[in-house]
Amino acid sequence: MTLYYIYKGDFEPVPVDGALDQRWLDLVEDYALRVVERNRLSHHGSTIIVSTVFLCIDHGFSRSNQPVLFETMVFGGEEQDDDLSIMGTQCRYRDVRAARLGHFEILEKLIQAFSGTEQDLPQITDDLVRSVLSGIRKLKLRK
Repeated sequence: MTLYYIYKGDFEPVPVDGALDQRWLDLVEDYALRVVERNRLSHHGSTIIVSTVFLCIDHGFSRSNQPVLFETMVFGGEEQDDDLSIMGTQCRYRDVRAARLGHFEILEKLIQAFSGTEQDLPQITDDLVRSVLSGIRKLKLRK
């Protein structure tokens, strides 16, 4: 089983057999080509980024039939955000549907955590809340 992948369409994994080709090298070099979802939030004046990407390399290291090719990470925040247990989260997934669902669930948790203080509510736009909740509903319906 191969360790290296490209994608076609909506992040449908395609194994790279044999020598690594230019398509794989382009994906590895250009982060923007690998972004599945990315959101930026503000909390206590600091920026928090939730990013989900296609990894190009099987991070399950071929221990199973289905490669682990997607990852969501939470970056940023301040020391005062330690009460948000989600800061620094890293989750990996086997398919794009699970990766998107995980991404939106992390956003939902951050929004719920921020909703505890009056000053943070204006920093989270209604459009973002609607987008997150709509994304979660759509992905759960596809199960």
